[in-house]
Amino acid sequence: MPQMNRSPCTTSLSRLLLRESVTTEHGMRLTEHLGPDRGNASLREEKRGGETVTLVDVTVATAGRVNRNRRYYSREVWAGAIAAAQDDIAAGKFWGLLEHPKDGWDDWDPLKGRLEAIWVIYEKLWLDGDTVKATGVLIDDHAAGQTMRALLKKKVAVGISSNGTGSGQYLPAKEIPGLTDPVDPEELIAVIQPDFRLLTIDAVSDPSDLSGTARQKETHRPKEGTMHPKLKALLEKFSGLTLEQIKAQHQAEYTAAMVAIAEEVAQGPNTPPTNPAPTPAPAPANSAPSSPPVPAPQVPASQAESTLENTVLGLTTELQRERQEKQVERRTNIAITALEAAQLPRAPKVGELDLDARFREQLINASVTARDDAEAKALVEQMIGERAALMGAAQQRGQRPQESASQRAGGVSLPTGNNSAPSRQLEGHNPVASARGFLNLK
Repeated sequence: MPQMNRSPCTTSLSRLLLRESVTTEHGMRLTEHLGPDRGNASLREEKRGGETVTLVDVTVATAGRVNRNRRYYSREVWAGAIAAAQDDIAAGKFWGLLEHPKDGWDDWDPLKGRLEAIWVIYEKLWLDGDTVKATGVLIDDHAAGQTMRALLKKKVAVGISSNGTGSGQYLPAKEIPGLTDPVDPEELIAVIQPDFRLLTIDAVSDPSDLSGTARQKETHRPKEGTMHPKLKALLEKFSGLTLEQIKAQHQAEYTAAMVAIAEEVAQGPNTPPTNPAPTPAPAPANSAPSSPPVPAPQVPASQAESTLENTVLGLTTELQRERQEKQVERRTNIAITALEAAQLPRAPKVGELDLDARFREQLINASVTARDDAEAKALVEQMIGERAALMGAAQQRGQRPQESASQRAGGVSLPTGNNSAPSRQLEGHNPVASARGFLNLK
């Protein structure tokens, strides 16, 4: 995954500061800063058809040297880039910006920047020996041109930076054609390839400590072996573009790749094997005790790596939230669908308590908290079955016909009416005498 890098490269005339993005096989963003102590841009006036124009002469780069960021631009590479830029120069499409186009993850500009930032239109670009030079017309009736004129008039040491795209290949220093007397013949150097093409040559500020930034970003540039396969596939598909450029120009493909990575993270992908840490050699038996080893300092990851990690984590969190919401919705539908299909009789309210609403809530909660959909369906079915049995029994009790007193007493007829009132004898009727007569008793 390409990163932005900047580092100075000392020459006999000026101090060369580089910010560039390099990969071994894929396209990269190459941005060169040239910020000499006394400035490397100058203004001069010229008469053209009765009109005075302001010309700007700039020094862009020096070819054929390994810079302090350990990158090598040959004279042939610069010659090819200059030749390729001539059509844009003739068409008025090769200009300079005040500061480079933004190429952050969340804030980006077109590759050739925005129109309001143009301060010069270049008319000539050439090699003077090993020095890359350019001349252009200052657009002094434009806000950016007026800013540049004011800076140069006050002798501000404005840096000049080339902004382009290309690719690089890592080679041992001893194998680089044209490179003589390397400090370390075995050192891997990023050799910029002939596909290097210029987009703009911009005016930039001259940061105070570029070498430290370049070393940090170079150290943490993702290596081919650790890059996610989906990112590698994306870079291979859009060869010559950085991830930032792919995001800007092919947003659909970029988003699909990031979502796929987030899904893998959310599903807990297998961690790729890593090389085991070497086992420390045992200390000699008679060796003196030594202090514990000092842990290596943790160098912060580069901004682009951190941004990628945050992007993946953000997408993972969003994906997990969406999945949770879908699960709740699905489990709720399981409960509601089963409840409606059961057509349970309604329960009467007890004061302000709605027993039906309470059961509905309990049913949904049981479904949502189940381990899986199968368990949710089983729990819902069980709860509805128990509810139906209880409601059916209650309904049957409510519909049972009224039993008579004799039925409740086991079929024995009991006196009815007001048994507490005194009995009234009929006149002339003696029940005792009638009974004795019936038994022939005197």
